[in-house]
Amino acid sequence: MKKLTFEDARRLCFEYFNKLEDREQADFLILHSKNASETAVMIAQNRPDMNLNIETLRIAGFVHDIGYFIEEENHAEHSIELLEKEYELDEKLRDCILNHGTGSVTKIEEGKII
Repeated sequence: MKKLTFEDARRLCFEYFNKLEDREQADFLILHSKNASETAVMIAQNRPDMNLNIETLRIAGFVHDIGYFIEEENHAEHSIELLEKEYELDEKLRDCILNHGTGSVTKIEEGKII
């Protein structure tokens, strides 16, 4: 298994969302993912006291919603499944993806940002 890079994450975002039949949803999810990545990085750069992993945030922003390709309801779990077919995910990245927007309590600071 290989490590997921930012370039891989960005490519996967475009690859999966461009397969969606609903073009409007695809365009929204691509823009949302790009914005999530950029916003998370901006937050981290403005909070050096938190010692956040910027690369994890950049990657998580782009891939946290790719599970929408399978279904909306459990998209976070599907995002993990899709990614783990090819990549080894560390605990921070898994936490960011699994806990975004769920109301779950994240274990790490990066997860709170996403």
